[in-house]
Amino acid sequence: MNIFKNLFGKKSEEQNAERVDEKVTEKQAVNKPQTTNNENHITPSQQAAADETEPSEPMSEELLFTMLIDGMLPLQSGDIEVKGHVMGQCSLGEKVYICGPNFVEEGEVTFIENETHVSVSQVANQEARIVLKGVSDYQSIRSMMALTNIQPMREVDVAQSVENPYLKALIQDSERFYQNETFLSLISFMVLPHALHHSLRPA
Repeated sequence: MNIFKNLFGKKSEEQNAERVDEKVTEKQAVNKPQTTNNENHITPSQQAAADETEPSEPMSEELLFTMLIDGMLPLQSGDIEVKGHVMGQCSLGEKVYICGPNFVEEGEVTFIENETHVSVSQVANQEARIVLKGVSDYQSIRSMMALTNIQPMREVDVAQSVENPYLKALIQDSERFYQNETFLSLISFMVLPHALHHSLRPA
């Protein structure tokens, strides 16, 4: 009798121990954090951060434009209206800059009227009236400043080519304003320091 008790009692204890081990294993499996087999898995937040740091592709020459501002009018909506001759192509919705000597303001094109006074989505190489939103320091904007979608030198990504859009706008409109005293003063201000710097460099 004791032999049977010892045999079956021992077997029962072993079965109870196995059940406890199984419960502990199941609990550990539930509490264990799930992992992925893909070591290169990127979370949405990591992807967004990577997209922000990637240099943007430069715009093609056909899509760039400059426009010397002939006049500016603040609107009741808080937007501003600027007029001038667009050199290149300007489109609705694009990010633009207003540039002047030691001055840069950003904005967005919300309305375009071409030289025939028709509302259009794009305008190229003609007189235009353009409405901008998001320009905070509009009171500092003057005639002979430039509207452009070319990133100014202090805004440009170092991975892209550096270009001075304000000087480019002045040069492109030189045939129209070469007798304007303000225009000539601005050309002198923008060009002469660079010319003197190069002329005074030792050979």
